[in-house]
Amino acid sequence: MPYLLTLFENMSKIFFESKHYMFHTYALFNLIHAVKRNIRFTTEEKAELSCKFILAALSVPLNHRLSNFERLSTQYLPRELQDDAENSQKIKGEVLDVASMLYISGLPSRSGLINEIVQKNMQNILGHAEIANLFNLIENEESPFTISKKGKEALDAAVKKTPSLSSYANFLRKTLSVRILQKSKNYYTNQKFKTLEKLLSPYVEKEGSEAWPQIEVLLFECNREGLLKTIIDHST
Repeated sequence: MPYLLTLFENMSKIFFESKHYMFHTYALFNLIHAVKRNIRFTTEEKAELSCKFILAALSVPLNHRLSNFERLSTQYLPRELQDDAENSQKIKGEVLDVASMLYISGLPSRSGLINEIVQKNMQNILGHAEIANLFNLIENEESPFTISKKGKEALDAAVKKTPSLSSYANFLRKTLSVRILQKSKNYYTNQKFKTLEKLLSPYVEKEGSEAWPQIEVLLFECNREGLLKTIIDHST
């Protein structure tokens, strides 16, 4: 239906501009289904939309989920915390209202999006092998060395082939960086600054000593969001 095309296209733009990236991705998912049998769209246009959806899903922050606190019943909380909890329940209600508009069953989540992609094999888009490569590096690859070496190559290839994907590039550089940090724990107990800098070099804007403030900010954010636990020792 034409109105659904307009609705989901506009919703995807609104959610992106308002930085609600998960809802932006769900809107794209609905848009894909709306254009699937529409003869106005060429095969190339449909493929480009699928590429956008995959990169949008990968761009959703890795910690994007409602906390366990937001799912607690307020009756078990101290009275002084109940107002905050009730406000949290209101937020949850608003999230579910938006989810209903996007035909999402249950609570929206990054993991839900990724599971949907895997179950329907949506990452394998004809003529766009670089999208599947990028998806595999972020979601399945266990080696930080492989992610470091091949991630930028896959991302650059995707943007070069489909320039409209460039709006997701910065998000994906950060996601690739976080994945390198997460996978490094399987190879290092203690990791030298130089080693980490080399692994992250494809994704940081500066080099040498100037890169470290950027890397430290990333480490701080990852620790704050519970994506990994690290201690920085400047004495060695």
